[in-house]
Amino acid sequence: MAVLKAVLYATDIGNTKSWWQGKLLPINERILAYGLPIDPNRAADELVMWHDVYGNPGENIGYEILFDMKSGICNPLEIGQLIWEVNGFLRSLNIPFIQGVHCNTKREYEHPHVHVVMSAIYPLLGKKVNVDHGFIILYKNYANQVLFKHGLPLIKIGFKSLPFRVVIKGE
Repeated sequence: MAVLKAVLYATDIGNTKSWWQGKLLPINERILAYGLPIDPNRAADELVMWHDVYGNPGENIGYEILFDMKSGICNPLEIGQLIWEVNGFLRSLNIPFIQGVHCNTKREYEHPHVHVVMSAIYPLLGKKVNVDHGFIILYKNYANQVLFKHGLPLIKIGFKSLPFRVVIKGE
C-alpha cells in the first residue's frame, strides 16, 4: 500500500541509525501531525478510510510533499518548526497531514529535510482536495511569507530549485 509506505517513510519509524535515537532530535520535533494520529499505521489507516468513504477508485489517497534546503540554512529542530508553520496553510484548509524531519546520517544532520504526507480528502466535507497548479502556487506563496518572516531564502515560484524545494506527488 503506497500511502502506508509514504507515511512510514515520512515518519522514519524504526530507523536505528536515526540521529533522534542519539537524542539529538526530540520526538515531538521529529514527527508532527494535524488531524491524524502520530502513530504512522493509524494515520495511514485513516487516510485510506477517508478515501474508501469519500473517494473514487484510482484517485490519490494522499500527496507527499518534500521540503529541502541547502546545507547549513536550518538545523533539524528549526526546519521542523518552520515547516509546521508553513503547514498552517494546510491547517487553515482543514487538510490532515503528518510530517517528519529526516536527519538519519551525519550529512543529513547538516542537510535536514521534511517529508509531509497530506490527505487527498477533506474529511469534514467529504470532498477531494484539488492539488492543481493554483493550489501549489498558493501553498508556495504561503511558504514564502513564512520564509520571509524568518529571513530565509524564498521559493522561486514555478521552479524546482534549492534553496527550498517543494515536490508534490500523488500516492
